[in-house]
Amino acid sequence: APKGEDPDDIYRRAGAEALSALIDAAVPASDALFEREKLRHGIETPEAQAAFQAALKEAIGRIGDRETSRAFFSDLMSRANATIRAQRPAFAPNQGGGQFRRKGEPAPATAELKAHATSHAPRPAAELFLRAAVDLPQILASYGNWIERLHITDPDLEAIREALLALADDHEELGAIDRAALSLHLTRSGQDRAVARISRWPKAKPPPEGADVGAEWLALATREVVAPAIREELAELRQAAADGDDTAFARFQALSREARDIEARAREAKLDDVQEDDAGGLVA
Repeated sequence: APKGEDPDDIYRRAGAEALSALIDAAVPASDALFEREKLRHGIETPEAQAAFQAALKEAIGRIGDRETSRAFFSDLMSRANATIRAQRPAFAPNQGGGQFRRKGEPAPATAELKAHATSHAPRPAAELFLRAAVDLPQILASYGNWIERLHITDPDLEAIREALLALADDHEELGAIDRAALSLHLTRSGQDRAVARISRWPKAKPPPEGADVGAEWLALATREVVAPAIREELAELRQAAADGDDTAFARFQALSREARDIEARAREAKLDDVQEDDAGGLVA
């Protein structure tokens, strides 16, 4: 609305048509946020695309209401991915640019190909983390915030993560979360590849007989599920930061600080055999 005027003022001054035009011109908050970060960072290069997506996630993370945050995350990240995919040039054969190569010599990897390879690198620890959260409610209850913030570029795992968190939000209405419920949710969303991914997971193993599921099993998950997923992401970020990616460097620093909390919890649980990297811990 014009400065100093509320809707009633506009209606009295210019009538219903002016008020209707103002409403029609209003931009939803999600659209404004998307366009702001897109203009600020651009999407012309892999580095710009990464910064754009990171900025969206950071802004979404500041939303206090969990349901609103989840809705913004699903909407904005899907739009960001679609926008970035649309930027990729169509395949044009025989466009070698006149560069001579010996017969049988492969073409050098383009920057786009390198970025694609990085984004599709296997993430076994991340997948194990998601699988454990599906099979063990204690993992989801205790580490839902880590699952939400885990950096996942594999589209099938991302679909599984989003479906898992959506079910977790509505678990009181929908009932228990298990592989069948997750697969049904994904099927209804048209995520058939993600459903096939779940079907290939090894059969879930129950906790050892007599185990204290509330503490002992959670401590085991800290060591064997959560910590490896964090180390896996830290290793990728460390490499990207070494290549000059400022966004990756900033995230590496933030994640390193938070990872110390996980390490401390593992040690408090007397997990003396917690896996350590060359620096003697989860973080560098």
